[in-house]
Amino acid sequence: ADQGNTGVTYQASSPDEVALVEWSGNMGLSLAARTLTENTLTAPQGTTLAYDILQVFPFTSETKRMGIIVREKATGEILFYMKGADTVMMSIVQYNDWLTEEVDNMSREGLRTLVVARKTLSMEQYQDFEQRYSAAKLSVVNRAAQVSAVVESLQRDMKLLCVTGVEDKLQE
Repeated sequence: ADQGNTGVTYQASSPDEVALVEWSGNMGLSLAARTLTENTLTAPQGTTLAYDILQVFPFTSETKRMGIIVREKATGEILFYMKGADTVMMSIVQYNDWLTEEVDNMSREGLRTLVVARKTLSMEQYQDFEQRYSAAKLSVVNRAAQVSAVVESLQRDMKLLCVTGVEDKLQE
């Protein structure tokens, strides 16, 4: 997708991701650099936001969500971001009184919805998670189930950031 007249073209695994990145760019937040271990953004004021990528949890058709854990280089703050289908995210985000209504409104308009949430982790919480996650990945018995259980242990009581609605051009 061509992003305005900047000549920037984004590629993603879904139209939802392209729409999110294009909207962010229109708001003045753009990707400056990305490697396997680092992510750098340019904020609207021209400042740079740099993050270490600690963990990435890819989207799967089973979980219907994806996530990333990053550490802000300037502050050391560890943040867990997740986005996913409203059906799975409803039980993951902290209770609020508007999410269901907004999702229903967007669905009636024919939009595909995504729920985005965040959780701040202390260094101790992250180290505990990382230790359990590494052990689960090395497990000989029920490895996939153990890894999944450790990841899901983080996916509780997350702060709802937003709901997005994207026109579904893939289906009638």
